[in-house]
Amino acid sequence: MIVRTLTITAIAASLATMPMLACATDAPQEFNNCVKAFMADLSKKSSVTLRLRDSRYFSDYGNLPTISGMREIALVARDAHDHHAIARASCAVNAQGDIIELR
Repeated sequence: MIVRTLTITAIAASLATMPMLACATDAPQEFNNCVKAFMADLSKKSSVTLRLRDSRYFSDYGNLPTISGMREIALVARDAHDHHAIARASCAVNAQGDIIELR
């Protein structure tokens, strides 16, 4: 009985995670290009050595094409210790993934 309960629990847990795996997306090249440009810009403005600890891509609309072919990505740099925001930027990219503007 205990083995059956554990098996059912394991199956239910794996089924519950499947929808999350289906919506997980890899970061597109546009995002990676923007992160590199953002880090380069921050390094020029900072007197201390900065390093990228991690980057996360959140997409609430997927990789849908836009009418103009341009996409804007919001970037936030956070402190590694207390996670407060230390810099923000907006990165505009074209359909080919080339950075148009970083502000």
